[in-house]
Amino acid sequence: MATVELVRKSPFDQINQGAFEKKFVLSHFLVIALLGGVAYWAQKMAPEELKDQAMYLAGAVFAIAIFKSTVFGFVGLVFAIGLSPDSVIYNNIRLEDYLLPPLLVVWWIKRSAKKEELLKSAVLSAVYMYLFIAAISTMKGLIAGTVWGQTLALSFYFKYVQYFVIMWFAMNGLKRKEEVVILLLSAFMACAVVAYIAKAGREQVLEQGLRTFVRASGPEGETPNVLGGYYLIHLMFGFSLIYATKNYIYRLVLLGFILAVAMPLLYTYSRTSFASFFVGLLIICIFVDLRYLLVVGIFAMCHQILLPHLQSIPVEESFIDRYSTILDIFGSEEGKPSSWTARLSGWYIYYSKTVDYDPFFGRGVGSTTMMVDSSFVKKFIETGAFGVMAFLGILVRLGRTAMEVIRNTDDQLIKSVCIGYMGVLSAMSVHSIGVCSFSTIRTAEPFFLFSGVLLAVHGMYQRSKNFEDEDREELARMRFDR
Repeated sequence: MATVELVRKSPFDQINQGAFEKKFVLSHFLVIALLGGVAYWAQKMAPEELKDQAMYLAGAVFAIAIFKSTVFGFVGLVFAIGLSPDSVIYNNIRLEDYLLPPLLVVWWIKRSAKKEELLKSAVLSAVYMYLFIAAISTMKGLIAGTVWGQTLALSFYFKYVQYFVIMWFAMNGLKRKEEVVILLLSAFMACAVVAYIAKAGREQVLEQGLRTFVRASGPEGETPNVLGGYYLIHLMFGFSLIYATKNYIYRLVLLGFILAVAMPLLYTYSRTSFASFFVGLLIICIFVDLRYLLVVGIFAMCHQILLPHLQSIPVEESFIDRYSTILDIFGSEEGKPSSWTARLSGWYIYYSKTVDYDPFFGRGVGSTTMMVDSSFVKKFIETGAFGVMAFLGILVRLGRTAMEVIRNTDDQLIKSVCIGYMGVLSAMSVHSIGVCSFSTIRTAEPFFLFSGVLLAVHGMYQRSKNFEDEDREELARMRFDR
């Protein structure tokens, strides 16, 4: 008896078949290299009297590329997040703040022309709930005067909105796993550039001889702890993608990226980042192979061999001396790090004031700054217990989404992206205990961008699954008719 076979083509059938169009990625990277060359020429090499015209030309070329493919917009967004100064033209307005609105407009026009449907996710309902609670808290704070002025309160609130807009944009704007790979590789390149700048800046200070102990940090106002969180996000994806690829050349490239960023991470001397790194790596290894932890163990034991130049730098305290005090937070009061003790004292004061005022809705967004040094404490001050619960609901639903894909897909690339995200989610959840990771731009924007990548990948998985279900039903009907 002849079998009935149904052959249908779908833009998403490549997900389960493992197909991957390398030409698509390579052609896009050639264009990205061209765009980068034009931008570098306009910024560094163009004659001073033609500087403005060169920048306009670079912007026009970039705009044309975005109309051709939205993924170029995501690449520009990634580099803007990583490399933008804190203020461009206006105070606290960064490059991505200028780039995001036109990107959204172009994408929306193209989406409307193609009549593409917007993705749905349980994560979005949690986001709406959090923003609603934050809006109520902020309005109460404006009326009661508990926030630091209307402008600051609204600026903080709409910055939170922007984070979720970035997530929503990535969720709906990425349609192919090749586009996800392009975005991830671009993010790795931007992170490597940031790491090089931070490392070079630290070495320059050491060469001046004014100080013997210098922590690598970002732009002015950006602490080493915050910069460490930025590195963490990218390192987690780097580790997970090594698992996905079987090509040794690709693995060596990814390993080179990891080593290039791991060094500046160590130079931040950020105990919060270091502890978070091992938590995220442990989660990844649980999904992949616990033997990967041996690599980190060997690196730690052989650091003097692998990093011989450390011996020639007269630092006040070594890596081991610094990072070995992490577990002291669980010891006696006398042995706890002074920074941890100061944080606990400050958190208790903020907690007491918020509980006395309104433990349910807090004091409003804009009632405190990043000096709180804890995302969860900051969100409790701003939005109370309701806001903290709503935000935790976002994180939990993101984790569930990643786990759904990990459990059910056979595509190694898509699975590794979700495993990497679980590493990011775990690491940043720990990191946010001692840093405002979900509020400060350097860490919040990439975190929510990659959260959008996760939701986009989940959408690809769902569409592929629905397509397969339709195939099974159609085959069953055809067999029945015969």
